[in-house]
Amino acid sequence: MQKDILIIRADATKAIGTGHIMRCLALAQAWQGHGRGKVIFVSYCESEELKQRIYEEGFDFVSIESPYPDESDLKQMLETLRFASETNLWAVLDGYHFDARYQKMIREAGYKLMVVDDLNNCQRYHANILLNQNLNAENTPYCCDTDTCLLLGLQYVMLRREFLRYQNKTRRIPERATKILVTLGGADTYNATLKVIQSLKQIEQGNLEIKIVAGPANPRIKSYEEAIPGFSSEMRLLSAVNNMPELLVWADVAIICAGGTLWECMFMGCPVISFAINEVQHTILKFLHDKSVVLYMGYVKTTNNEALSKSIESVLLSYELRSKFSEKSRKMIDGKGILRVIDSMTGLGREPENQKEVAYV
Repeated sequence: MQKDILIIRADATKAIGTGHIMRCLALAQAWQGHGRGKVIFVSYCESEELKQRIYEEGFDFVSIESPYPDESDLKQMLETLRFASETNLWAVLDGYHFDARYQKMIREAGYKLMVVDDLNNCQRYHANILLNQNLNAENTPYCCDTDTCLLLGLQYVMLRREFLRYQNKTRRIPERATKILVTLGGADTYNATLKVIQSLKQIEQGNLEIKIVAGPANPRIKSYEEAIPGFSSEMRLLSAVNNMPELLVWADVAIICAGGTLWECMFMGCPVISFAINEVQHTILKFLHDKSVVLYMGYVKTTNNEALSKSIESVLLSYELRSKFSEKSRKMIDGKGILRVIDSMTGLGREPENQKEVAYV
């Protein structure tokens, strides 16, 4: 029996961060874990640590020299697909630069295609499956092919297997929070980490333990090392981290910059203080803030250090607020999203009679 091949096209750079590849790792893990077959990442990846992780997970890696709109990108992707075409095959695109033309070329070549999206920034989507795992994505007015299966909303959040091990773990909320995790993306393009370090130094509460995660595409580690000395509480800088679930278990509060990390924190029930870097994140975080699920600090570029410091301290001191954040968060992410996505992909491979039933498992 022939096994399916999954070919993922996603990038990681200092400009866009690592989130596209990290959420596709969840898909790759589930694909292989369910015995579907081989996984190939086709990527323009500036992080050697991330490349190494892909290899360590048991996946193949094909390097892109110049990303789309450079024509060599599309040519290389189609060549990779053709090379594997003797086997049942799915292509996945995760990146905002893969426009309608890129998608259409893959579909017209006869391959099954899933597009992972957040922004609805294409005039038209050409895909067998269009996945948007964000809050309230089911209200997005997508223009797509008539046969496209839409997977929209939090029920399709793709979590990596290291998180799913904590599916039913009870979380203890301390009366007074002292452990803070700062993790602001794989690249932290807006240098929010330095802003948070400076704000934490203004907090009067002592005996804090702070762990700061610098992502694999972050070029500013040296500046963080220089900013840490002189802090009254313990502050540690971590890089090349592969144990994020354990860090979220350790933390009483996480300070983040939305993205996929938001869904990971919510699944783990870790109380969140978050920034936004784009309008989609702003809309999501404002909704969650209004529902008392997270504390939203606004856009990272405009957040005031003094206001941030006071907000962090208020969350640290409020058992009631952190308990509410944790309880409400866990109810919104059930951890089964990756199974629903895989079921939809394999269901379409069997040409189901009713695609809507596949889309909303």
